[in-house]
Amino acid sequence: MKPYVSASLSENHARREAFYVDLRRDFARRSKRFDPLSAETCFNLAQTFTRCEAFYTERAQTTGLTLPGLNVLIILRKHGDAGCALNVLSNLLVVSRANITGLVDSLVHKGLVTRAEHPEDRRVVLARITEKGEDLLASYMPIHHDVTRDITAPLTLQEKESLIKLLTKIRNGLLARQNK
Repeated sequence: MKPYVSASLSENHARREAFYVDLRRDFARRSKRFDPLSAETCFNLAQTFTRCEAFYTERAQTTGLTLPGLNVLIILRKHGDAGCALNVLSNLLVVSRANITGLVDSLVHKGLVTRAEHPEDRRVVLARITEKGEDLLASYMPIHHDVTRDITAPLTLQEKESLIKLLTKIRNGLLARQNK
């Protein structure tokens, strides 16, 4: 499989990087409250997320699905025959119930998911992965795992562990602020 990160920066990438370096310098001159390291950290987080998402999305599209659609199938496979309530899916994917309903509807239309009432609570709708959905995941997941490995290939094991701890610390800080 070809590497996802080029050894040399593209011209567009270099221009974009230079623009944002200059922008951060401009902010630093204009505001005493501006913290260049915090800004660069957040910029790098956002840019890295965007690149990772693009790689996963490109590969997901080979299945005819979106990345969120594949994520639904992965979650439903984990829930097995019991299925998963749509509100649980919504919480796991951090999307609105309206979004999850539309997403599940499209997967039902493609024959990858079924919907059913909960046996004890008719207000709850359960989604289950079909055999066709299982087959799609079986063919796609090796590709997904290769992408994950390729994205993190530049990092050593220790760097991966450190990055996980740092990102978790940032996420937990954001969640704590949100819950205040």
